[in-house]
Amino acid sequence: MMIERLKYNVFVFFARIRTKKRIKQLEQDLQAYSWYIGVEKNDDPELVRKYEEARIQQFIAKNTLNGLQYH
Repeated sequence: MMIERLKYNVFVFFARIRTKKRIKQLEQDLQAYSWYIGVEKNDDPELVRKYEEARIQQFIAKNTLNGLQYH
């Protein structure tokens, strides 16, 4: 019982690190996309699609991080 709990907590520890890194990268991507869309008045549909996809991925990652709790 104790070993399983320890394994789970180690898994959560590293999963939280990976998720935080992913969120940080997505925030940087969103900043870059919003700059290109806003400043350059770029209406490129591919760029807008990437921006929306990054927002969705960030939302998912934040919810995943909230769900990764230690026991």
